[in-house]
Amino acid sequence: MSNSSPVQVGECAPAFTLPNQSGTPLHLADLLGQKPIVLYFYPKDDTPGCTAESCAFRDSYEIFQEAGAEVIGIGLSDFGENYQRSFFAQLVSTPILDLLIYSTGVANELAIRSFLEQRQFARPERVYPEMVKAYLEGAQQPNAEYSALSFVRGDLCFDLSGYISQLTTPTAIIWGRQSQFTSPDIGRRLAEMNPSAIEFFQVLEDVGLTPQLELPAVTIGLIRKFLSLLGG
Repeated sequence: MSNSSPVQVGECAPAFTLPNQSGTPLHLADLLGQKPIVLYFYPKDDTPGCTAESCAFRDSYEIFQEAGAEVIGIGLSDFGENYQRSFFAQLVSTPILDLLIYSTGVANELAIRSFLEQRQFARPERVYPEMVKAYLEGAQQPNAEYSALSFVRGDLCFDLSGYISQLTTPTAIIWGRQSQFTSPDIGRRLAEMNPSAIEFFQVLEDVGLTPQLELPAVTIGLIRKFLSLLGG
């Protein structure tokens, strides 16, 4: 996929070649002109929210087939890949559309609560009104949209796998089992890139992307435990 310019509203999807589920290269250009193509995007394989999204397309697959369309799902990049080249990152780089996405998907109470309950936390009942209020206040600060959109576009991202080998400080990593965007498999593979420094990799069950918010007492207890072990 080219990263020379953002995708504009109304333009054709950019040409891309990506491996399918069996590893065989799939070229969008080979499919265009044969039948309508339905592209949908999800953050990460094997996560609850994205699995539900894919199941919804699976359950409706016959309807798309009857309409003569082909359905293709595309996930965001793993480490070692350039996230900025993803279609989603380019979509959020589209002028006007980026601010629309921010205002409807970020800077309002309903959107924040929905994201916390469905994406960030493993259990929605752990999302308290005080959390939603704090996130909303941050999202409504002057110019807050610029930092948020820079993050989503990938402007503030870097590939940690390219630097993890330089880590020399004894380290423990705590990872939520139900993390929507980065599964424990990704964290474990990252830790295995520098086992001499990363001495512990702890997966917390029934926790999402931010264990320190969802189960603060448990997370603090683990931090204290690992500080003692690493210090010894």
